[in-house]
Parts: sequence; C-alpha cells; structure tokens
Amino acid sequence: MKKFPNRVLVVGGTSGIGRQLAQTYLNRGCTVAVTGRRQSLLDELRDANPSSQLLTLASDVTAPQFLTDLEVLVERMGGLDLCIYAAGFGHNNPGLDLETEVNALRVNADAFLPCVIWCTRYWDERQQAGHFATISSVAGIRALGVAPAYSATKNFQAFYLKALRQLGVTNRSKVRYTSIHPGFVDTDFIKGHHYPMTLTLEGAVRCMVRGLDRRRNVVVVDGRWRMVTWLMHAFPASLWTRLGIFFRES
Repeated sequence: MKKFPNRVLVVGGTSGIGRQLAQTYLNRGCTVAVTGRRQSLLDELRDANPSSQLLTLASDVTAPQFLTDLEVLVERMGGLDLCIYAAGFGHNNPGLDLETEVNALRVNADAFLPCVIWCTRYWDERQQAGHFATISSVAGIRALGVAPAYSATKNFQAFYLKALRQLGVTNRSKVRYTSIHPGFVDTDFIKGHHYPMTLTLEGAVRCMVRGLDRRRNVVVVDGRWRMVTWLMHAFPASLWTRLGIFFRES
C-alpha cells in the first residue's frame, strides 16, 4: 500500500498551481499549511475550507523572517511530510530589464535555497523520510533567451535537487526530491496570452500529484510536453541557440 503524506506545506499557495495543490491535499483529508504574500487570498482559501485542517500564514519568501515563519507553521502542524515550493516569479524579458531579472533571481533561487535546506535539515536531524518538491518549468530544460533569468533559475532549482539526491546517498538521508516541469498552464501567470498546448489547471495538478504519489524524481506535465522536452534535449547546442531567430519581433 502506498503511503501518502499527512502533513503538507505549500509555499506560495495563494493562487494558481500552488492553491490548486493545496486544495487537492485538503480534499484528501491532509493537514495543509499555506504561505503567501496576500492575506486576502489566504482568507479566501480559509473561507472555502472552514472545517478542514488548514493553516495559513501571510509571509513573503524573500523576507528575512521567512524561515522563522516556516518553523512556526511546521510546529503548528505537528510535523512535516511534504513541502512544495510553488512560489515563483518570471516574465519574458528580451529587453533585459534589470529589476525583472533580479526579482526572478530573488524568488526562484535566493528564497528557494534556504527553504529546501531548512526542510532537508529538519528531516535529516529527525531521521525522517520527508519529501521536497519544487515547481520548476519546461522553460528550465534548456536556456531560453526571451526569459533569461526565469529559464536559468528554474534550471537551477532542478539541478540543485539533483545534487541533493546524490548528497542524500552520501549522508544516508531518507529525503526524496521532486522537480516538477509544467508547460503552459491556464493560470493568471499567462493571462492574456494564447500559447500552444496550454493545460487546464485541474489537469496539470492531477498529473503533478500523481507524480508526487509515485515519488518520482522528475515530473513533466503532461505527455505532450514530455515529447517537447525530449526534442529540446535532442537539439544540438548550436542549433538551439539559432532558434532565437523565431523570437525576433517583426
């Protein structure tokens, strides 16, 4: 029989993929803690789940006190089985606006790093079999020139988890790590744009949760996007760079 998590923490769960993931685990009867910057959206989530095992805390992943907030939530839950890092920032930025690039770095790398380290140490110190997952992106599979910092930081997340898997063997750790790579998902993140093979939010999250249940190292959402990522890997580096011509503005 598969063992599913009882206590789930969703970092950045006030909207989009994070919120749908939180709702899915609440529907399963799990105790779920959700962090996010916007108190109003946390209140909406609580109103929609008045009798559920839901804990919320308004907290910004880039704030100095975030790890303290994390510790408070985990203590209130009575432990932690699964942490999903769903916080993210990114925009197409062919003009290399500095603020856009720096913000992607702060949320997707600088804030991600202490979160995954905190969780790893929490489980290792207790010799527990925890599970950490991050919402990376298909854009992190190969360097994407129109969104340089977003692409690079999403690749960083997945690559860092690969390193932690090897470190876990060295340290005899029981922690599992999953990088989730969705393609385009119908959320506010792409609102106003029409992209090919856009996935419904519900369908994308079902695929993610199925991969988490199976404790996969990598989850690409969905089958069509798995084919796309295979093709992305297959392109020679020089040819991949030349594909930038298709993104030129007329």
